Amino acid sequence: MDNQLPDWEIGKLYNQAWSIVKKYKVLWIFGLATGVGMSFNFNLPGNFDSDSIKDIQKNFQSFPGEIALGAKAVLGDATSKQAEIFSYLFSAIPFYLYVILAIEFIAIIIFSIMIGIIFKAWSTGALLEGIQTALSNGTVSIRDSSEKAFAHIKSLAWLQVVPPLILASGFVLIIIIILITIIIPILIAKILLGVLLLIASAAILYGLIYYLLSEIWATRIVVLEKKSGKESLFGGYKIARKKTWAMILLGLVNIILSFSIMAIPILIVGGIIFGMVLTTDDNQALWAVLLAIAIILIIPIFVAITLVGGILNAFKATVWSIAYNNIRGKYDGK
Repeated sequence: MDNQLPDWEIGKLYNQAWSIVKKYKVLWIFGLATGVGMSFNFNLPGNFDSDSIKDIQKNFQSFPGEIALGAKAVLGDATSKQAEIFSYLFSAIPFYLYVILAIEFIAIIIFSIMIGIIFKAWSTGALLEGIQTALSNGTVSIRDSSEKAFAHIKSLAWLQVVPPLILASGFVLIIIIILITIIIPILIAKILLGVLLLIASAAILYGLIYYLLSEIWATRIVVLEKKSGKESLFGGYKIARKKTWAMILLGLVNIILSFSIMAIPILIVGGIIFGMVLTTDDNQALWAVLLAIAIILIIPIFVAITLVGGILNAFKATVWSIAYNNIRGKYDGK
């Protein structure tokens, strides 16, 4: 009879998770960190220094009359001075600066993505370590959880990068098959490619669904079992196959909960904006009052949304961690 008992009950998961999150408020910080984005400043290239800027300024200061006349001759008498200045603005900047800026722009994007991946891996590891410590009735601290998380960054980053890249290559394959199917005029080839397209689409959809489900367990296997990203993904897949519908149900309940809570501040803001739109012409005094209320509330609402988002992230992660602890080791090798 014991084998027929469910691995978890959503009500019990929620009650236990809420008592943990309510008691260990440091988890809120890690919850905020998992949802926050990294921003970076765009700087000029290293060799685009003050001397380079001065050179460009000298070029503009010594604007030659011949160039202005030449531009006029090419563009015609009807060309406005604004167009001439705009044209010269680009012609005065050396081409190599455009190349340097393009290279730097690409490098900054790549660097930002790398930092974002590392940051997400660290914050996820720290949150899961903190949750596990809390479940063991230990003392959760930012320092302790952060230090433990550094050991998992490589594996957690692997989970973020490699499986999505494989899925992305599958989507590219589907696009290629579609293009070939359109181009090829032979009917039999179109039919065969259509069958191949259906098979590939089904495989990609299956892979996407089970990656999303497996990743939930894989991150916890990385943190708790100290396994590599690849081993953890396959371990998470074994569990996901056994618990597919139970996971989908729990995920849907989590989504409904998140939407219900986050909808409250959004509805407040939407109501104020809607009221402002309705009273634009009819009642200027009421419109001014609503505008003042909106300005006063915008910062508190933004802070509230951010804080509630962090708490929700911590709560949902705790729910899944409790669920994992309930089945830990149960489906190994199955």
